[in-house]
Amino acid sequence: MIKEYKFKVVLLGDQGVGKTSIIDRYVNNRFKDKYQPTLGVDFLIKDIELNDAKIKLIIWDIGGEIQWRNKLNLYLNGADSAIIVFDLTRADTFKSLKFWHEKVLKIAGRIPYIFVGNKMDLEKNRNVSLSQVTTFIKRKSYPLYLETSAKSGEKIQKLFLRITEEMLRFKEKKNK
Repeated sequence: MIKEYKFKVVLLGDQGVGKTSIIDRYVNNRFKDKYQPTLGVDFLIKDIELNDAKIKLIIWDIGGEIQWRNKLNLYLNGADSAIIVFDLTRADTFKSLKFWHEKVLKIAGRIPYIFVGNKMDLEKNRNVSLSQVTTFIKRKSYPLYLETSAKSGEKIQKLFLRITEEMLRFKEKKNK
């Protein structure tokens, strides 16, 4: 019997880390050099099949500008998972992971989430080392981490596959 699921996935992180690019690459398999900042929230839908299940991913792109942060309660409410993104070339966005992580835990509770270092294609401009990331995620209770490139598409499919697998596991565990 085929099971059907609908999951709300939220992408969080500072402005300009590539949240919109990640979603656009995953849903539409495209990358634009210029994106407009997300005004509040936007979302796209992707239907997938995985492990004899039909899954509708409702992917929320949450604006990273400070002016939208007071609406996080609305945006995170009912989230089934979170993808917390930072830019590997901007150390300030890495430092913001703590803020975003705390918001997820406070508002959405214990849901599956993954930390993502985006823009791995800009290796020569990298300002956040793997050891810095490893040290940070070891302190968290749910240390999933992946590096991606929305520009090249590298590991974008893997990112959404991994978070979907985590949501399915979480749902099965919750239903037992």
